[in-house]
Amino acid sequence: MNDVLIATENTKFADKLLYNVGKQPEGSIVVIIGDPGTGKTFYAKHKAYTNGWIYQCVKATELPKSFLQGVHSRLSFLIHGKDSHPRGNTPELQEACNKMFQHPKVANKVFVFDEINLLIQFRKWGILEIIRQFRDIAGATIMMIGENDSKGLITAYNEHYFSRCKFVEFSILSIADLIRIIKGRSELEFDNATAEYLISNETKDEKGKSKNECHGSVRIATDRLEILEQEARRQGKARIIFEEVKGVTYAAI
Repeated sequence: MNDVLIATENTKFADKLLYNVGKQPEGSIVVIIGDPGTGKTFYAKHKAYTNGWIYQCVKATELPKSFLQGVHSRLSFLIHGKDSHPRGNTPELQEACNKMFQHPKVANKVFVFDEINLLIQFRKWGILEIIRQFRDIAGATIMMIGENDSKGLITAYNEHYFSRCKFVEFSILSIADLIRIIKGRSELEFDNATAEYLISNETKDEKGKSKNECHGSVRIATDRLEILEQEARRQGKARIIFEEVKGVTYAAI
């Protein structure tokens, strides 16, 4: 599967906001929220790796000190070309990270924190405050990725937390956007029946009659596409014909 970012209504809005944020002299926090499968993490990772930004996925077991050690290590790699193994207590690590955020090699980068919904779920409010200090004290530009309820849950914790944040909500993808994504990312050609399968789920109406509805999920579509591509390669084919592989794909999904 091709590792390319296909433009959608979601990504276009996010790109525009990030462009405007990048022109500001001070730091900022951009928060991307939305339902699972709308492409938030793929977008964040692709932008990070393409632009040389810094990406860190938050863990459910995260503590303030381990979180800061991870940030310090990534900043050190960007600045010095090697990981760090910092020592010190939490305030000392916070101060060290704040200083590193102001380094010329970091100043124009975006630091991406993914899965912040885990911080909310496990009430890791201290880590959220650390992230906000990166922006307020160090002038860092931060991108946070969360679920669709992240804004409301953090606001319930502190109604002023997002006062300086800018939001992008990734909506459920349209049929046109989903087809554009799978065609752009597929290494093989496929027929219309395959495209319909990749973007739809079989459901039943109130009379028990089967019908197909668009699931709206990039994750489901690309998972299915990967299985189809593997099967096509096994058969030595350059084009996916759904009738030839549907048994395998339905069994595997």
